Amino acid sequence: TERVGLSLSRNFTGGDFAPLVDGVAVSNPDFVPVIPGLAHTADFPQIVVTSTNTRHRFGSFPGGGGVPTPGGGFIPKVTRMIGWSVISNIAAVYVAQHRVTVAVGTAGAGQVTGRVVGASSPAIRIQTEVSAFFDAGATVELTALPNEGFKFQNFFSAGGLAPNSPFNLVVAAPRTITANVSANAGFTPIRFNAGGPLLSDSLGQPWAADETG
Repeated sequence: TERVGLSLSRNFTGGDFAPLVDGVAVSNPDFVPVIPGLAHTADFPQIVVTSTNTRHRFGSFPGGGGVPTPGGGFIPKVTRMIGWSVISNIAAVYVAQHRVTVAVGTAGAGQVTGRVVGASSPAIRIQTEVSAFFDAGATVELTALPNEGFKFQNFFSAGGLAPNSPFNLVVAAPRTITANVSANAGFTPIRFNAGGPLLSDSLGQPWAADETG
Protein backbone atom coordinates (compact mmCIF):
# COMPACT_ATOMS: atom_id res chain seq x y z
CA THR A 1 0.00 0.00 0.00
CA GLU A 2 1.41 3.35 -1.00
CA ARG A 3 1.61 6.01 1.66
CA VAL A 4 -0.32 9.23 1.15
CA GLY A 5 0.64 12.34 3.02
CA LEU A 6 2.72 15.46 3.36
CA SER A 7 6.44 15.86 3.83
CA LEU A 8 7.39 19.19 5.42
CA SER A 9 11.01 20.25 4.99
CA ARG A 10 13.25 23.24 5.62
CA ASN A 11 16.75 24.37 4.64
CA PHE A 12 18.41 24.06 8.08
CA THR A 13 18.60 21.66 10.99
CA GLY A 14 18.08 21.99 14.72
CA GLY A 15 15.69 24.01 16.81
CA ASP A 16 12.09 23.35 17.78
CA PHE A 17 10.59 22.93 14.31
CA ALA A 18 6.89 22.38 15.01
CA PRO A 19 4.66 22.84 11.95
CA LEU A 20 0.92 22.24 11.92
CA VAL A 21 -1.20 20.32 9.43
CA ASP A 22 -4.87 21.25 9.38
CA GLY A 23 -4.31 23.04 12.68
CA VAL A 24 -2.84 20.02 14.48
CA ALA A 25 0.79 19.77 15.62
CA VAL A 26 2.72 17.01 13.90
CA SER A 27 5.31 14.78 15.59
CA ASN A 28 7.13 13.73 12.43
CA PRO A 29 7.33 16.46 9.75
CA ASP A 30 9.05 14.05 7.33
CA PHE A 31 5.77 12.21 6.85
CA VAL A 32 2.32 13.37 7.89
CA PRO A 33 -0.48 10.98 6.87
CA VAL A 34 -3.57 12.74 5.51
CA ILE A 35 -6.85 11.79 3.88
CA PRO A 36 -6.35 11.68 0.09
CA GLY A 37 -8.55 13.58 -2.31
CA LEU A 38 -8.83 16.60 -0.01
CA ALA A 39 -7.02 19.91 0.39
CA HIS A 40 -4.79 20.10 3.44
CA THR A 41 -3.13 23.16 4.96
CA ALA A 42 0.37 23.25 6.41
CA ASP A 43 1.45 26.03 8.78
CA PHE A 44 5.20 26.54 9.23
CA PRO A 45 6.57 28.41 12.28
CA GLN A 46 7.47 32.03 11.63
CA ILE A 47 10.59 31.85 13.83
CA VAL A 48 12.65 28.79 14.80
CA VAL A 49 15.24 29.33 17.55
CA THR A 50 18.33 27.17 17.12
CA SER A 51 20.51 28.69 19.88
CA THR A 52 20.59 31.64 22.26
CA ASN A 53 22.15 33.89 19.63
CA THR A 54 20.94 32.38 16.34
CA ARG A 55 17.48 31.82 14.95
CA HIS A 56 15.80 31.35 11.56
CA ARG A 57 12.88 33.34 10.20
CA PHE A 58 10.53 32.13 7.49
CA GLY A 59 11.47 33.44 4.08
CA SER A 60 9.42 31.81 1.34
CA PHE A 61 8.05 28.69 -0.28
CA PRO A 62 10.10 28.13 -3.45
CA GLY A 63 7.15 26.43 -5.08
CA GLY A 64 4.88 29.37 -4.29
CA GLY A 65 2.26 29.78 -1.63
CA GLY A 66 1.92 31.68 1.57
CA VAL A 67 -0.76 34.13 2.66
CA PRO A 68 0.14 37.79 1.93
CA THR A 69 0.13 40.16 4.90
CA PRO A 70 -0.89 43.86 4.77
CA GLY A 71 2.63 45.00 5.65
CA GLY A 72 4.29 42.86 2.98
CA GLY A 73 5.71 39.39 3.29
CA PHE A 74 3.81 36.18 3.85
CA ILE A 75 2.32 34.14 6.64
CA PRO A 76 4.00 30.72 6.29
CA LYS A 77 0.81 28.84 5.39
CA VAL A 78 0.21 26.80 2.24
CA THR A 79 -2.67 24.59 1.07
CA ARG A 80 -2.23 21.57 -1.18
CA MET A 81 -4.68 19.16 -2.77
CA ILE A 82 -3.42 15.66 -2.00
CA GLY A 83 -3.90 12.89 -4.55
CA TRP A 84 -4.66 9.27 -3.85
CA SER A 85 -1.14 7.91 -4.16
CA VAL A 86 1.38 10.65 -3.53
CA ILE A 87 3.61 12.15 -0.88
CA SER A 88 3.54 15.88 -1.46
CA ASN A 89 6.66 17.71 -0.31
CA ILE A 90 6.32 21.28 0.96
CA ALA A 91 9.71 22.92 1.35
CA ALA A 92 10.22 26.19 3.19
CA VAL A 93 13.25 28.44 2.88
CA TYR A 94 14.30 30.13 6.11
CA VAL A 95 16.76 32.98 6.61
CA ALA A 96 19.36 32.69 9.38
CA GLN A 97 19.50 35.58 11.84
CA HIS A 98 22.25 36.33 14.37
CA ARG A 99 22.16 38.39 17.53
CA VAL A 100 24.25 41.55 17.50
CA THR A 101 24.82 43.23 20.88
CA VAL A 102 26.08 46.81 20.87
CA ALA A 103 27.13 48.61 24.05
CA VAL A 104 28.58 51.98 25.00
CA GLY A 105 31.72 51.37 27.07
CA THR A 106 31.30 54.31 29.46
CA ALA A 107 27.88 55.14 30.89
CA GLY A 108 26.81 58.68 30.09
CA ALA A 109 29.62 59.18 27.57
CA GLY A 110 27.41 59.10 24.49
CA GLN A 111 25.37 56.80 22.35
CA VAL A 112 25.55 54.67 19.21
CA THR A 113 23.11 54.59 16.31
CA GLY A 114 22.63 51.41 14.33
CA ARG A 115 20.82 50.92 11.05
CA VAL A 116 20.61 48.25 8.37
CA VAL A 117 22.15 49.55 5.15
CA GLY A 118 19.56 49.61 2.41
CA ALA A 119 16.57 49.18 4.74
CA SER A 120 13.86 51.77 5.21
CA SER A 121 13.52 51.21 8.96
CA PRO A 122 14.80 54.04 11.20
CA ALA A 123 18.11 53.85 13.02
CA ILE A 124 18.19 52.45 16.57
CA ARG A 125 19.69 54.71 19.26
CA ILE A 126 21.74 52.88 21.89
CA GLN A 127 22.66 54.61 25.15
CA THR A 128 23.80 51.63 27.24
CA GLU A 129 23.29 48.23 25.54
CA VAL A 130 20.90 46.84 22.96
CA SER A 131 20.63 43.37 21.41
CA ALA A 132 18.81 42.65 18.17
CA PHE A 133 18.66 39.93 15.52
CA PHE A 134 19.77 40.71 11.97
CA ASP A 135 19.65 38.62 8.81
CA ALA A 136 22.88 36.84 7.95
CA GLY A 137 24.62 38.84 5.24
CA ALA A 138 23.04 42.14 6.24
CA THR A 139 25.28 45.18 6.71
CA VAL A 140 24.69 47.14 9.91
CA GLU A 141 26.12 50.65 10.05
CA LEU A 142 27.19 51.70 13.56
CA THR A 143 27.88 55.36 14.32
CA ALA A 144 29.30 56.60 17.63
CA LEU A 145 27.96 59.90 18.97
CA PRO A 146 30.08 60.97 21.97
CA ASN A 147 28.64 63.49 24.42
CA GLU A 148 30.33 66.85 24.94
CA GLY A 149 33.66 66.37 26.69
CA PHE A 150 34.17 62.87 25.26
CA LYS A 151 35.76 61.50 22.11
CA PHE A 152 35.38 58.26 20.15
CA GLN A 153 38.20 55.75 20.49
CA ASN A 154 37.15 52.60 18.63
CA PHE A 155 34.61 49.83 18.21
CA PHE A 156 35.86 46.69 19.95
CA SER A 157 34.80 43.07 19.52
CA ALA A 158 36.37 39.64 19.78
CA GLY A 159 37.35 40.02 16.12
CA GLY A 160 39.54 43.06 16.81
CA LEU A 161 39.32 46.84 16.75
CA ALA A 162 37.62 49.15 14.26
CA PRO A 163 39.07 52.65 14.63
CA ASN A 164 36.53 54.39 12.40
CA SER A 165 33.00 55.64 12.92
CA PRO A 166 30.72 54.93 11.07
CA PHE A 167 31.67 51.25 11.04
CA ASN A 168 29.96 48.75 8.73
CA LEU A 169 29.45 45.30 10.25
CA VAL A 170 28.58 42.45 7.89
CA VAL A 171 26.54 39.99 9.96
CA ALA A 172 27.96 36.49 9.63
CA ALA A 173 27.77 35.23 13.22
CA PRO A 174 26.67 36.47 16.66
CA ARG A 175 28.73 39.51 17.70
CA THR A 176 29.15 41.73 20.75
CA ILE A 177 30.58 45.15 19.99
CA THR A 178 31.54 47.90 22.44
CA ALA A 179 31.95 51.53 21.47
CA ASN A 180 34.87 52.85 23.50
CA VAL A 181 34.58 56.54 24.35
CA SER A 182 37.03 58.45 26.55
CA ALA A 183 37.01 61.85 28.24
CA ASN A 184 38.90 64.63 26.55
CA ALA A 185 42.17 65.48 28.26
CA GLY A 186 41.87 68.45 30.62
CA PHE A 187 43.27 71.83 29.64
CA THR A 188 45.12 74.09 32.09
CA PRO A 189 45.56 77.64 30.83
CA ILE A 190 48.93 79.39 31.26
CA ARG A 191 48.80 82.86 32.74
CA PHE A 192 51.37 85.27 31.43
CA ASN A 193 52.00 88.96 31.98
CA ALA A 194 53.81 90.02 28.84
CA GLY A 195 55.07 93.22 30.39
CA GLY A 196 53.77 96.44 31.76
CA PRO A 197 52.30 97.25 35.14
CA LEU A 198 51.59 94.73 37.88
CA LEU A 199 48.45 92.69 37.17
CA SER A 200 46.08 90.96 39.54
CA ASP A 201 44.09 87.89 38.48
CA SER A 202 40.53 87.01 39.49
CA LEU A 203 41.80 85.56 42.78
CA GLY A 204 43.63 88.78 43.68
CA GLN A 205 47.05 87.29 43.02
CA PRO A 206 49.61 89.79 41.65
CA TRP A 207 51.55 89.06 38.48
CA ALA A 208 54.70 91.01 37.68
CA ALA A 209 55.99 91.64 34.18
CA ASP A 210 57.12 88.49 32.31
CA GLU A 211 55.84 86.22 35.10
CA THR A 212 54.03 83.00 34.09
CA GLY A 213 52.15 80.33 35.99
